[in-house]
This record gives sequence, structure tokens and C-alpha cells, in this order.
Amino acid sequence: MSLPDPAPDAVVVVTGASSGIGAELARGWPGSATDLVLVARRGGRLDELAAELRAAEGREVLVHAADLTGPAACAGLLGAVADAGRHVAGLCNNAGYGLAGRAWSSIRMRIGGRSS
Repeated sequence: MSLPDPAPDAVVVVTGASSGIGAELARGWPGSATDLVLVARRGGRLDELAAELRAAEGREVLVHAADLTGPAACAGLLGAVADAGRHVAGLCNNAGYGLAGRAWSSIRMRIGGRSS
């Protein structure tokens, strides 16, 4: 994956960062050239990981506790990044859940359509 050269106001957003794969992706993000924004529902765990990364790597790590399943929460995340004077240079998306069955049927059911 290629990212633009680090800018002082650039951040990479890591979703699902409170545990598991998301936390490991944040820990393994290369170098301290780009600051991170950690996002997940569990703010306490995000705070712990942010402190760990700040101490180990000297980078700035912002924390945003949110459930990103709705558009308002996504807008809130982008607003918080902008309010911090930063812009998103990359996204490491690990948040989400799986659905059983055919994808098209599951998507149509979620948006109120009928499945076939």
C-alpha cells in the first residue's frame, strides 16, 4: 500500500482498534512518520493503546470512541479529525461485522427491500 509523503497534519484512521486485529494493525503501522486516529466503541481500551503507542513511538495518537455503523457517527469522526486541525491521509478499516447468507439478500434486507 502506498501513502502520500507524511504531512504534519496528516493522520491514518484505524477502525476497530480497541482489540484484536485492529489493535495489532495500529501497533504495526510503520514508523512514526504518520500520526494515528484510533476508533472503536470501547474508549478505555483505545486510551490504553494510545498511551502505549505514544510511549513506544513518540507519535501523536488521537482517540475517538464511536460506533461507526451510522452516517452520523462517521460524520462525527471526520469532524473530530478536522477540529484537531488534521486531515485523513489513509484508512485502515477493521471495524464491522459479518452477515450470514447471500450478500445481496442481506444488504436488501438492511435497507428495507425484499430479498429474492
